Amino acid sequence: MKIGIDTSRANKDNKTGVEWYSYNLIQNLKVLDKENQYFLYSQDTLKDELNNLPNNFTSKVLPWKFKKGWTQIRLLWRSIIDRTKILFIPAGMIPVLPFRSGKMITTIHDVCFFDYPEYYSKKELFIQKLAFKLGMSLSNKIITVSEFSKQKILEHYKCNPNKISVTYLGYDDKLYKKIEDTTAFDRIRKKYDLPENFVLYIGRIEEKKNILNQIRAFKNFAKKYPDYKFVLIGKKGYGYDNIKTNIFNEDLEDSIIELGYVNNEDTAVILNMAKIFMFVSNYEGFGLPLLEAMACGVPVITSNVTSLPEIAGNAALYSEPNNTMKITENLCNIIENKEGIRDELIKNGFENIKKFSWQECAEQTINVFNKK
Repeated sequence: MKIGIDTSRANKDNKTGVEWYSYNLIQNLKVLDKENQYFLYSQDTLKDELNNLPNNFTSKVLPWKFKKGWTQIRLLWRSIIDRTKILFIPAGMIPVLPFRSGKMITTIHDVCFFDYPEYYSKKELFIQKLAFKLGMSLSNKIITVSEFSKQKILEHYKCNPNKISVTYLGYDDKLYKKIEDTTAFDRIRKKYDLPENFVLYIGRIEEKKNILNQIRAFKNFAKKYPDYKFVLIGKKGYGYDNIKTNIFNEDLEDSIIELGYVNNEDTAVILNMAKIFMFVSNYEGFGLPLLEAMACGVPVITSNVTSLPEIAGNAALYSEPNNTMKITENLCNIIENKEGIRDELIKNGFENIKKFSWQECAEQTINVFNKK
């Protein structure tokens, strides 16, 4: 069977969540599926390992000189010419014109834009809602990344639940693991000017991620533990300017260190150096950084809402996103290792991550492809 995949997200530099999903899924499909024939569609030549193709994979570079329309015109037309039986869109807008030669499958990662429209610009909100409605109405099958997201999709679009398949994400177990190399720690500490003791956050710096409440909770914690800093890794997101204004107005700037985007190799080392990983987000369709932190042996604090309890299980301490006192209490309990809670979280984290792998994600995706 011929399967076309929109590889534009996987081929990006400086990848984050959905880009890593696309990339790792494709890399594992290469290893696992020797039966189907795959066409990887992209606007530019595939980069690095993505361009290392087995015999049943073909790269199709589709140049497009316009800012808009690549998916709607160039990708769709090439897929029709290639007579693909499935066109798979791992993230983003699907083609609007009818795809008569086969089936359309798309991944919808979450529907936060319905539940919290205030976390999006007007333009982004319009695009997200349009992509969702088109994806649901025009796709033959939908993939999503958690049971929470599946239930939320069904709340906002009435369809047969069997149309939606859940495939959990995985993590890079070759990269995210326990590191004992002190020379690597010294190199990274010097490169990023990191303190000896710090709490770490990874993700976009945006309102959806509940950044301000996490910083407020950390500042309370730092009154008791003044030698700690809160290190933030991630790109600027929607509401960043408002977050920075509040940080300044509330005199929070001395509590934090912003590193911006950091490559995966350095991030894995920084995770190993962190005393706690804090990810008390308002909304997540999955929460991939949780797995990466657990794989590095870091105790986790997260939210008791959306998909996060589903993914973290018994390997995290929980609080409501706006309960800064509870977040502070969780931070203190881990540092003080009350009743051995730090050790227990680390042990449970190593056990919890066994449920998640990119190989399993790819196997389940192949099953979706092969279903009649």
